[in-house]
Amino acid sequence: MTLTAEVSRRFPPRVEAAVYFCCVEALGADGGPVSIEVTDHVDRLVLRVAGPLDGLDQRAIADRGEATGGLLHVTPDELFLTIPVAPLPARQ
Repeated sequence: MTLTAEVSRRFPPRVEAAVYFCCVEALGADGGPVSIEVTDHVDRLVLRVAGPLDGLDQRAIADRGEATGGLLHVTPDELFLTIPVAPLPARQ
């Protein structure tokens, strides 16, 4: 298992909770070791899970993501949850 987080700010509690529980779901799946990445892309937070997705409750992850306005995209060996977030204010 590897975990990479490229995030330099806090997000609304509902977004942080959704990402946390999606990570817990990915770590508890029976498919084998996974790689988890969380990346801040200015106006969206992206959770990527790579590896065997067997045993991963994709419906639970989709539900958590959709509750925050997010979208789930799944390929045979990767899962992406994209959650819209407010961009940081411009520096003056």
